[in-house]
Order: sequence, then structure tokens, then C-alpha cells
Amino acid sequence: MQGKQSPKNTPAAPTPGSSRTAAQSREVLDRFYLRVLGFAYQVLGDAELAAQAAESIFLQSKPPATELAVWQAAMQAMQAYVARGFVVRPLVPLGQGWQAKVLAGLATLQPLERALLLLRYHEGLEPGLLAEVLGRKESELRAQIAAARGALLDQMDAS
Repeated sequence: MQGKQSPKNTPAAPTPGSSRTAAQSREVLDRFYLRVLGFAYQVLGDAELAAQAAESIFLQSKPPATELAVWQAAMQAMQAYVARGFVVRPLVPLGQGWQAKVLAGLATLQPLERALLLLRYHEGLEPGLLAEVLGRKESELRAQIAAARGALLDQMDAS
């Protein structure tokens, strides 16, 4: 009987909590680990702290399985680090141009303001999703984004 597999040789369907979940977890890890690591570095200002934060998010017993869960876990980790005072002022690039001005301006903001702007503009999270990540009303979040963006623009104009 070539071409047909006997029932014994047919791969079993994954059971809940087995390889399908592991494969999905691996996909989320592959898609988001470096993004979360970069985000954490920009917020916390220290590579070692950023690596610890990213690992704490993805190496927990039940790692996040969706984009929403990833960013919620990332924000919770950032808030915990900031609350404990584990923040270093990010390095300001020595270069010229608008990118250097943006990074220098971001470095002057409070860590959670940086987090808000990075998630909105660098990661491209829409205000509705970002409001869900932060557990806030979208209108309140839009006002916070505008205030943080205004502070960034003020810093860029001053330099």
C-alpha cells in the first residue's frame, strides 16, 4: 500500500499544551524578542537591564502568546523596573541630523513617556491597541501621546 499511511504512522494531532503551543510560543518569541529587547533598552537605558526584562517576559512559565500580551507584559516589566528605580539615562548619539535629535530628545523624557512614544511611533501600535495594552481609555491615551510628543518636540527645538 504505497502512498497511504497506516493509522499507526500518521502523526497524532497536537494535544493542548503540547507541540502546537510550543511552536506558537516559538513563533511569538522569534517575532517579538528583538523588538522587546530594543524597546526595553530605549526605555531603561541599559543593555543588561533590557536583556533581563526581555528574558523575564519570554522565559516565564506561560509566555505571552499574542502581540497584545507581549506588549502588555513589556509595559508591566518597564513599569516594575522604573518603580524600583532601575533606569539609566539612554546614551545620546554623537551624530548629527534629525535621528540624533530625536534620540537626544527621547533621552530627556521620563522612561514611561519614552515607552509610550516608542510603542506608538516606532512599533506602530495603533491608539486603540495601545490603549488596550495600557488598560486606559483611548481618549486619555491620545492626550498622553500628544503631551509626550509635545515634550519631545520642545526638547528637539531647544537643542
